[in-house]
Amino acid sequence: MGKSMLRIVTGAALLAACLAADTAFGQRRDARDGVQGRTNQPTGAAGEESQFDRRQAGYRGQSSARPSLTDWQIGEWLMVDNQAEIALSEAAEKSASDDDVKEFAQDMRDKHHEVLQKLRKEVAMQPRGGQPGGARPRGVPVRPGARQGMDGLDLVSLKQQLGEQCRKSALQELQQKHGAEFDKCYMGMQIGMHMQMLDSLKVFSRYASPELDRLIEEGENSTQSHLERAKHIVASLEGRNESGARSARRKSRDQDDSESSK
Repeated sequence: MGKSMLRIVTGAALLAACLAADTAFGQRRDARDGVQGRTNQPTGAAGEESQFDRRQAGYRGQSSARPSLTDWQIGEWLMVDNQAEIALSEAAEKSASDDDVKEFAQDMRDKHHEVLQKLRKEVAMQPRGGQPGGARPRGVPVRPGARQGMDGLDLVSLKQQLGEQCRKSALQELQQKHGAEFDKCYMGMQIGMHMQMLDSLKVFSRYASPELDRLIEEGENSTQSHLERAKHIVASLEGRNESGARSARRKSRDQDDSESSK
């Protein structure tokens, strides 16, 4: 693996780890809740799938007996990730040197802005709390502490703080790059961010209401497409870099031969 590709992969992995911290936290809580749910569930017929097993297998819309996420929480979390995409894409629009990278950044800005508007509309229909996995209960007042999780932790606020810190770190890293190095750094981040987003959407689909899950499924398809496009651009950048290096070596050898023949 070339040094430039290694830097891209390393940068993508680091950013993905930063952005996925909240998802890992949520999954630990899910595992805990799932074990409790299994303990309290009556044993079914031989070979029958428990709700916990169905959730772990990744069935859409199937949550544990004790779902812990609401549509409002899911929408708020996804809004943070889309805001990060928009911020980085706007930076790449200004600083990218490669036409493909610049075009990709413009598309990401527009498409994630569109998704953000849809999420804002969905979140506006939800109370700050609500029923896990359900649509907005009409006429029900917001209960105290609705933002909090089972342990009294404000999960939405935590996600927002994580998102802000990751966004700052990513932008600071990009500001230190120029030209081709900027292009490779940004595209490496895009691979990491879209991998993280795809996994988040798959997990959130298990807790979302049917209404929100339709938007999540649409997001999965577009995220997969963006991920494949980002990988293609990275491969193209790496190929051009290697081609340029070979040309430089040939030019250097030709100059050496020319000088030695004098």
